[in-house]
Amino acid sequence: STIYHSLPFVSFGSSKMHRRKLTHTASVIIACSFCCSLMGSLFSAEPSVALCAPAPGSKCGLIWMHGLGDTEAGWAQMIKQKARVASTVGPCHMNFPRAPTASVSCNRGSRTTSWFDMSTLPLGFHSNPPEYGCSLAEAQSNVAKIHDIIDSFVAAGIPTEKIVIGGFSQGGAMALLSSMTYPRRLAGCVVFSGMLL
Repeated sequence: STIYHSLPFVSFGSSKMHRRKLTHTASVIIACSFCCSLMGSLFSAEPSVALCAPAPGSKCGLIWMHGLGDTEAGWAQMIKQKARVASTVGPCHMNFPRAPTASVSCNRGSRTTSWFDMSTLPLGFHSNPPEYGCSLAEAQSNVAKIHDIIDSFVAAGIPTEKIVIGGFSQGGAMALLSSMTYPRRLAGCVVFSGMLL
């Protein structure tokens, strides 16, 4: 069945997005327009997976995960500077968790921020499917922490259907896995250059 999300006019940098019609399937990997509508006034940018209660009055939430070897700092700054949210959607509570530091096989065992181990980079269609040299067990362990963050949003009064999870690269893979394994339906998932584990 078709569902309609009534989206306000949103600006993100120089681009402008209007109301979108989303299907039930598309709501799993949500249109970027809805993600941008949630990327508004930055209430907090947490530099770890540690929980931080949403600010009172928050109506929606975003959890955004960085890629391999990165931190949350650049993404938090970009979203804070570029995104605008309509008053009818926000205030939006945001959480930018940092991946644990671990040895990464594709980096010759050097320690860096990583959501899960990877045996090779770059990944291609023939890179050891179906897991593509990625540790699903490590990813699932960190997904549990992301689910805890979602639960903290819900405990603060933010409904799951107004929570979006997103990420870039490894963070994008984590966003997909977190979204698809959470027991309740979320607003959606945004993935930039990610993969399905």
